Amino acid sequence: MAVTINDIVQPGGHVDPKMFPGLDASDFDETIEAYISEGDTRAGTLNVDAADVDPYTRAWAHYRSFMRIAERLYATPASAEIDGEAQRQYNIKQAEAFERKAREWLAKAEELLPPEESTPQERGSGSIMNRPVW
Repeated sequence: MAVTINDIVQPGGHVDPKMFPGLDASDFDETIEAYISEGDTRAGTLNVDAADVDPYTRAWAHYRSFMRIAERLYATPASAEIDGEAQRQYNIKQAEAFERKAREWLAKAEELLPPEESTPQERGSGSIMNRPVW
C-alpha cells in the first residue's frame, strides 16, 4: 500500500491544512505530495526494508510538514502591526513545539533505517609513518 495524502493530513494523519496559511488547497496538496514523494525516494536510496517503506515515508512527510511550520514561525516577527489597526503576536514556544514534533517524526523515520554496514579497511589502504632507529 502506498502512502497517500490522507495518511498525512487530518483526520488520517496529524497535519492540519490550517497550519499552512497562505497556501490554497491545491498548493497545500502539492506540498504534502512532494513530501510523500521525497520520503519514498529517500526510503529507496537508503535501502529501507520493503516492509518499512510506507511507515518511513509517512514519518518523513510528517517530519517535513512540521519542520516547515516551525521554520515559518521562526521567521515570523514576534509581533506585527497590520495597517495600524490589528496587532498579532507570536510566541517562540510555538515554533519550538512544532520543531520538537518534527524531530519526533524524524526519529521515527530514522528508527526504520537499516543498520549501517561496517566495511573492514582494505589492507594496504592506509599509511604508516616509519622512523628509523639507529
